[in-house]
Amino acid sequence: MPSPYMVNNLLVSQLKEFLLEDAKRIRWSLERIAQALKDRYREYQRQKVRPFTRSVEKAYEILLADNEFLSFVSAKNENLKDDEISSDSEDEWDQQAAHRPNTMNQMVSNLYASNVGASSQGNSNVQMETSTKPEEEQQAKRKQTTEKSVKKVKRKKPAESTLTNDVDGPDVEYSTITFEHFAASDSFKENLIRRIYFVLRPEGFIQNGKTPPRGFLLHGPPGVGKSLLAQALAGELKLPILKTTSTELVSGISGDSEFKIRKLFEQAKRHSPCILFIDEIEAISQRRESASKDMERRIVTQLLACLDELSRLPMTRVVIIGSTNRPDSLDPALRRAGRFDHEISLGIPNEIERRRILTMMCRKLTSLDSTFDLDDVVMKTPGFVGADLSALIDEALVAGLNRKMNMDLNTNQSMIEWIKQKIHEPESESETSVLNSYTITMNDFHMALKSVQPSSKREGFATVPDVTFDDIGALKDVREELSMAILASIRHPTLYDRFGFVRSPGVLLVGPP
Repeated sequence: MPSPYMVNNLLVSQLKEFLLEDAKRIRWSLERIAQALKDRYREYQRQKVRPFTRSVEKAYEILLADNEFLSFVSAKNENLKDDEISSDSEDEWDQQAAHRPNTMNQMVSNLYASNVGASSQGNSNVQMETSTKPEEEQQAKRKQTTEKSVKKVKRKKPAESTLTNDVDGPDVEYSTITFEHFAASDSFKENLIRRIYFVLRPEGFIQNGKTPPRGFLLHGPPGVGKSLLAQALAGELKLPILKTTSTELVSGISGDSEFKIRKLFEQAKRHSPCILFIDEIEAISQRRESASKDMERRIVTQLLACLDELSRLPMTRVVIIGSTNRPDSLDPALRRAGRFDHEISLGIPNEIERRRILTMMCRKLTSLDSTFDLDDVVMKTPGFVGADLSALIDEALVAGLNRKMNMDLNTNQSMIEWIKQKIHEPESESETSVLNSYTITMNDFHMALKSVQPSSKREGFATVPDVTFDDIGALKDVREELSMAILASIRHPTLYDRFGFVRSPGVLLVGPP
């Protein structure tokens, strides 16, 4: 025996007002009407979809006993055309909602059928109200009601199209960064593009009954270029990118974080083909066995469910890219096949990669001195990532500007007074020409090396000791032998290669404890 329904008079009145505003809404499905009511009225936004949809269905059944509502439905239902309904659904709702079964329309049709049969037998409980007013009065009343409903629709339309406008989701961007801004080998770029191609053109996988792997996990130390790589992919392929951080998805309200994750993936489906980039993904995908709150476990479960839903839709051309500094802290279920299939490690660049990065960064510098030695800077920056090399160039630029400021400083004036004076002075042509003529020398880079700390040393990925041979008071012969065996091959690699010397793979130190 079904449980009795407690009548929500407020919901009935709100549903009636909503349907009377526009006759086209009579043909909407129950799910669509329920979602529109949740978007319009704040008190329904926290309710679950299925129970609220059933409440809307019960409220609509109560409305069918209202003679005023039935007369409005009968008058407007004859004037609605199928092409108007389809165009309205395309403008205000996504394509999936347009293909849902039209439950409301079926209920109206069933009601008409029952009313016709009951009227012929003479025992109808609910009869249509027949007006005795003249035809002109009826047309004037209908025209006035239509104009009033059109005004209401124009005023309420922004609240109804919340999903279409993507108010809660991130903005869709078109990146201007391409592979020209990302220093990586051609083989690495080609391999990555090949894998993404199968996501954007999945016909080969679909013919064989498979779904192309669409998840890419970028991990590496901070500053290595994970976010830059995602933007370069979007710019190179000319795809829209939805970029969000995990902190934007976390909320203190129960259930709100899961709602944001669902909305994010729905937005990605609507903008297909596109790239969905989640930065610092470890904040929302930590191991569930070590989670301190149930909310953290629910967030991980919701993320896994959204990824599995995408894997069941092979024609949805959405590339999922996540970045993290700590891949070991992620939930193991997130790293299995079918979710984040490909893990790309962006490690600390070696000598060849540092030269490529510095060449790209120094391309825009117009004040480099002719004595600038790129190979020397590359040799003296072991353990530097892309962000560290960018900071090194900034510090060298500051050192050059400080040298120019010291040259212009008067002997009887302090630096603070001189800066305060120059800030409020208008820029003259002579000062501009002097600034354009100054150069960044190798000494500026040597000074910058003393102040910039590499990421490998800061994060603990590698140990760069501060002890040198100057701190050792004896063992002169041993020091010279170690210098020839180790340091010479590192400081002068070209000479070793030119003369055909074999680099020693290791040195064994022997002595008493």
